Amino acid sequence: MTENQFIVAGYLGSKPEFRQIPGGTDVANVRLAQSYMLLGKNEERTNWFNLTFYGKLAHVAMQFDKGDNIHVTAFLEHRVWETKAGGKRNTYEVVVKKCHRIASARAQSHGAEEDNLGPYSSTAQRTEGVLASSQTDDGWVV
Repeated sequence: MTENQFIVAGYLGSKPEFRQIPGGTDVANVRLAQSYMLLGKNEERTNWFNLTFYGKLAHVAMQFDKGDNIHVTAFLEHRVWETKAGGKRNTYEVVVKKCHRIASARAQSHGAEEDNLGPYSSTAQRTEGVLASSQTDDGWVV
């Protein structure tokens, strides 16, 4: 048996970016920050994850804003891509299957109760080779 499921909650580092890939599939990308404290130390660390939303979930993602606290269920996808200089890079991308906004940035800053957006789910769809067609140095598909 094999399983590829990834669950994470954190804060969006920016407003999601929306585009259509060849073939007409809607895609949204955004980075998610997940912070934690080191045991026995008063030191905070932050992990950053590249989230990808396909199809209808791309439109849901566009309702999120920078600083929103969201929860996603996803799978990890490994990609090898080439930089503009010709170097090879490896990236793990978090392909979202379900998402739920825990609290908006606005509600958090005003101490208000959030009317949650979600949960939303979709069968993440991708076309073979689409993710390998990156044309940017950061590894995001353009």
